[in-house]
Amino acid sequence: MKSKVLITRTCVVTEFVTLLLLAGLSKPAVAQMRMGRDSLASPETIAAVAAAGAAIPKGPFECTWESIEKNYKVPEWFRDGKFGIFLHWGLYAVPGKQSEWYVRHMYGSEGIIKWHAEKFGPQDKFGYKDFIPMFTCKKYNPDAWAELFMKAGARYVIPTAEHHDGFAMWDSALTRWDAKDMGPKRDAYLAGSIKDYERQHRGPTTMQEGVWQVDDSVNQKWGFLYDARYWTVDGIVWRLVENVSKNGNLLCNFSPKADGTIPEEQQKLLLGIGAWLDVNGQAIYKTRPWIKFGEGQSINNRPHYTGKDIRFTTKGDTLYAIFMAWPGEQAVITSLAKGAPSAGTVKGVSLLGHNGALQFKQDEEGLRVKMPAERPCDYAFALKITGAETKK
Repeated sequence: MKSKVLITRTCVVTEFVTLLLLAGLSKPAVAQMRMGRDSLASPETIAAVAAAGAAIPKGPFECTWESIEKNYKVPEWFRDGKFGIFLHWGLYAVPGKQSEWYVRHMYGSEGIIKWHAEKFGPQDKFGYKDFIPMFTCKKYNPDAWAELFMKAGARYVIPTAEHHDGFAMWDSALTRWDAKDMGPKRDAYLAGSIKDYERQHRGPTTMQEGVWQVDDSVNQKWGFLYDARYWTVDGIVWRLVENVSKNGNLLCNFSPKADGTIPEEQQKLLLGIGAWLDVNGQAIYKTRPWIKFGEGQSINNRPHYTGKDIRFTTKGDTLYAIFMAWPGEQAVITSLAKGAPSAGTVKGVSLLGHNGALQFKQDEEGLRVKMPAERPCDYAFALKITGAETKK
């Protein structure tokens, strides 16, 4: 299932959203954009935003939906960013049970009705609204979040504005049941538009002309759970590589606790993907798809990847071939066989994270590359290739 949606998400404060959306700013400029934990917007933040806005010339947009539909184009920062973080954070983090749909199940599912009554009291004495004072966010540290997200290699963040429980995470003029008036008493807002697929298995499995995105969660649900079953780092890596090779992005969902902390298991995942991107990021960020997305039999790790499963990306005159599993002593890329479309004449091959060029031979069977004895990372290994044709 696919849909083009208006993304309207919020979080309790603005600065880390602004921080990662404005990834092109220098670190001193980013630091200036940050706000104090208990303020909504410092004078420095307002001044910085105002200064940035003043430099933007008048564009084609009028203040109508028709104008947006006619003139909107996916921004280059989104195409370049590739990896984003999605946040489900709300009252459902307090019980941390069943899912972010807890409000439905505490009144309608026998097992959760019983669990709730035993844990918090009967529903007629302790209803969903009684979680609001417990949603304190007292340990929430936006600077720490921003630093963690940058270490993870994320280039943008989309927090949830309001889930189906009806509790708005911004200062709503339509309801008093919001985070500004109750609970943490803080506010923020963000909006944008992109073609979106919920969960990896619903996303494209072939090359797409238009830019797209999968949003998926690192555990079985979207909100925080005390009994969450988490992905592994390689599960994030292969989703990211699969999507980028097909002209897409990955928006990876994480779920903070009610006190504003990010669970340790989730932090480890964030730092793990960041470590992989430290080595292989040039094969991901600011890349564009090649004439084909890859080689091999596996899609989305089904069946399990082998050293013959490859995904391609390009940047300028460089072709990247990302092996989804270690190919052994020799890597073979059949798409770069002599005479193949866009194969060109390969002039150089290197492995990201490995010092020095690699020996290779290009013949009628493909490009054969002698791989080093040591792997530069734990999964998904990127060859940097010059000489192949990268223009469509």
